[in-house]
Amino acid sequence: MHDTFRTSLLALASFDLGLRLHQALQKPGFNMMYSVSREHRSTAWENLENAREMGLLRMNLELADLALGVIVVIATVDVSRQVDATYHSV
Repeated sequence: MHDTFRTSLLALASFDLGLRLHQALQKPGFNMMYSVSREHRSTAWENLENAREMGLLRMNLELADLALGVIVVIATVDVSRQVDATYHSV
């Protein structure tokens, strides 16, 4: 679960870096950091689902806390992505 939390943080960090690069790129339509962020988000979510299915979150409070952190970070990435999409579509 620690790796899952780290992966979700990488999703947030790569999205943030992508957002910063978006402003600096000559062709902002091609921004690899957004793709990297999506991949990290997907991996973190899959790992979280696997932990839930195996019942790991019920057995260990530390893992449950980390799972909650993963959910918060993924939600932050999703909201940031939505805000960015709205901002750049105007």
